[in-house]
Amino acid sequence: MREAIISLMENADYEIYDSSNLRKTLNEYGDKIKDALDYNNEIIKETAQKLGMYDEIVISGCGDKFTVPLITQYLADSFTKINLRIIHSRILANYTPEWISPKTLIIFLTASGTTTDVLDAIREVKKKNAGIIVITQLIKKGEKSVYTELKGYRNSQIIIPLKNGKVTWPSTTTFHTFLAILNALFIYYLENQGVPADALLTLQYLDLPEYMDELSNNKNMHDWCILTAKQLLSIKPVGFYFLGDGPRYAAARRGALVNFVENCKEDSFPIENEEFVHLVIETLADVNVTKNVLILLKPRSSYVSKQANNRFEEIKSLWEEKAGKDKIVIIDPFQFVTPKGIGKKNDILLTPLYVLMLEWLAYYYAINKKQDPSRKEVKSFK
Repeated sequence: MREAIISLMENADYEIYDSSNLRKTLNEYGDKIKDALDYNNEIIKETAQKLGMYDEIVISGCGDKFTVPLITQYLADSFTKINLRIIHSRILANYTPEWISPKTLIIFLTASGTTTDVLDAIREVKKKNAGIIVITQLIKKGEKSVYTELKGYRNSQIIIPLKNGKVTWPSTTTFHTFLAILNALFIYYLENQGVPADALLTLQYLDLPEYMDELSNNKNMHDWCILTAKQLLSIKPVGFYFLGDGPRYAAARRGALVNFVENCKEDSFPIENEEFVHLVIETLADVNVTKNVLILLKPRSSYVSKQANNRFEEIKSLWEEKAGKDKIVIIDPFQFVTPKGIGKKNDILLTPLYVLMLEWLAYYYAINKKQDPSRKEVKSFK
């Protein structure tokens, strides 16, 4: 596979552009998800028992850790009766809801364990005596961290998803491992409520990591990403619209704000399919349409409602008509991976496959721009 990819990339030297070996990181997601779940399985089960003790649950984070629970929310809403809210940590700190009480559980996500917005939010919800769970990979209990904020606060717990505490994972990996842990928490909660959850657990613990590996090792997927990246660069768009529906919107959001804004240095805007149709596409001037590219995530036609598929086809047809077929990219990981089983559990738990495919597309896009795909700051090799 590597020889074919290098030939398409015109013998590009990955080691020059990819300073942190992001390529290796993307290829290891399946193993890291397994590690995080296996290492934390007992504490996940124990914590899941606590979820039923609360009247409402809030999940909070910043950056891509705010995007993570936007996927989990669909899992909780589809299979449980939990009253779940997703609130950005800065908003939670600045506009702490009055209804937060000791019967409210707040789950914070912070890879570093020192995120200012998260620490500020923890201080505010402590005043409400809310239950607190923190998922972090911070090991050392230094100053100004989740450890210092929660010291002496009895109604709290910290989950560290690392198998090896001496080696931290990059943020790209923690997106997937934190998501896996969150999903597992709610699946075990479901099982505790007497609902059969074996199929969900099998999909999350066993099947998804295999599908992630299968996608990253698929030569056709890499060829598609490389050629698509080159075509996009030849168009020289002013910006990108990233669209998805349901849990796919979260994948589109991360693709726009992390992969393309941070890593590729391109103006990109995530929009939900429904909002795009009602508020955006009908008001776009032709000049805006022709200067921008639409990245559209395709749902699996047999696993979502007929209305969702119709909306996807409507957007695709409208954009092709207004901007041309060269200004639209369809993200469909199921061209390259064929999961087992049917049902909405697949629609939700397999969302990381969209995230991974967007990461590979952004990787090759940055490489073709002669930029480091793993750096947030601009570092060009032109």
